Amino acid sequence: MKAMKKSLMMRGMVLLHYGITVLLFVSCWWLFYRHIAAGAVFGAVNISVYAFYAVSLLMLSRIYSAYRVGLLHVGDLFYGQVLSNLISLGLTYLLACALARRLINPLAGFGCAAVQALFSAGWTISANRLYFSLHKPKRTVVIYRGESDLRKLEEIRFFAERWSVERTVQWDEENVHDLPYKKETPGGRSFEGIQKLMRIMEDYDAVFVSGVSATLRNGIVKYCVEKNKACYFVPHTGDVIISGAEHIRSFSVPICRARRSRPAPEYLLLKRAMDIVLSLLAIIVLSPFMALAALAIWSYDHGPVLYKQVRLTKDGRTFEILNLRWMEVVHELHKIQATIRVAVCRRCTRFPLPSDFRHSIAGFAGVFAA
Repeated sequence: MKAMKKSLMMRGMVLLHYGITVLLFVSCWWLFYRHIAAGAVFGAVNISVYAFYAVSLLMLSRIYSAYRVGLLHVGDLFYGQVLSNLISLGLTYLLACALARRLINPLAGFGCAAVQALFSAGWTISANRLYFSLHKPKRTVVIYRGESDLRKLEEIRFFAERWSVERTVQWDEENVHDLPYKKETPGGRSFEGIQKLMRIMEDYDAVFVSGVSATLRNGIVKYCVEKNKACYFVPHTGDVIISGAEHIRSFSVPICRARRSRPAPEYLLLKRAMDIVLSLLAIIVLSPFMALAALAIWSYDHGPVLYKQVRLTKDGRTFEILNLRWMEVVHELHKIQATIRVAVCRRCTRFPLPSDFRHSIAGFAGVFAA
């Protein structure tokens, strides 16, 4: 019952943030953009705009984990909320321009985004404090194999705030009961060790498992599920592969098929379309800045502004890209080769180069580091 109450309170906080964010957008639209769609505030066109923004915000908030309170830092939550809101506002702005059949002034939208960002900043801090006031650190025991497995847990975010580690148990792999066939454990230490481990886990609310064998780990997970204890474990490589397996239902025996991930065709089509559209928009918006950068490069040494470079992409294919030149132009490449040859023969680690060679042999730095 207490867990349900805590969950409802956090869900209420999420609904509060989402509702106020949408309400701020509705107010902004009605105050500054209602001339686009004639009629009342709840006219068909206005409702379609409200619904488009609300659905976009909901979907993007899930994509960018804007409401994962307790699992993400405050800064990450704020970033996800602001990013999802800005993209939603941008898409809604394009819809509004299509309805008006002209470009409309986006200044009021920027003001709305600023107010929403301030509200999101206050909400993330308040929601984070509420979460950790409701969820006190659980009494925790850690079962691990080696010191490296124990150090992995230190990288978990909010570890100290969510779990109070009161005991650590280093499990000797010799005591594990998944030994090779017909190999006995001396003196039955495996069974006795597991019984002792179960008695230890009885006194704690949460169990962390890291590095132990999959057989023992699965037994601990089953025990924790039966005893209604929270169990967390660091997955093995096989676990990650199996988690993406496909359940095949055409057999009387349940079977899972694991294979390399294959994106759906509609996802690839939509992704390609979004890449092209967003790239064109970025080129249009950033073209003045790129023009200034090109002018600065040309005025520095009157050399070429762009240079080509070969990159490696999917399935080992290569392609050429155009980039703004940031290296010095070297007209006599044989001088660089001769300088490198002399340096290698003399076993030099430091040698002077003319200014024309700046950045040109940066890729050879590792040759002289030894």
